[in-house]
Amino acid sequence: MDGRTRVLLYHRLARDDSMAMECQNHYLRSWAAENGCTVIDEIAEVGSGLRLDRPGLSAVIQAVREKRMAALVVRKLDRLPRNPLEAYGLMEMLKAQGIDFICTDEIFVPDLFVTRF
Repeated sequence: MDGRTRVLLYHRLARDDSMAMECQNHYLRSWAAENGCTVIDEIAEVGSGLRLDRPGLSAVIQAVREKRMAALVVRKLDRLPRNPLEAYGLMEMLKAQGIDFICTDEIFVPDLFVTRF
């Protein structure tokens, strides 16, 4: 192991748009490289943020339970569940597992979980 932070990248779009998905993918990969992170997995999916029964989100939750990464990286908070209570539940799960949450485009302080959806 090279001592670099192991991260899982997650990106989601509401509608199928391969160009926008590739842009999110490139942005997050670039962010990880610039910040000295090792990408252990990338999960991308198309679907509404209002639904929790998304395969990609389920894969993220499973990776969290297995503690496969040191941090979960998303571009914007609304890529996760749009419902604040559900997003809070995911943040609590990350915290309980000792996994950091990194939101590259928004200032996010988990202990002050107040945001606008």
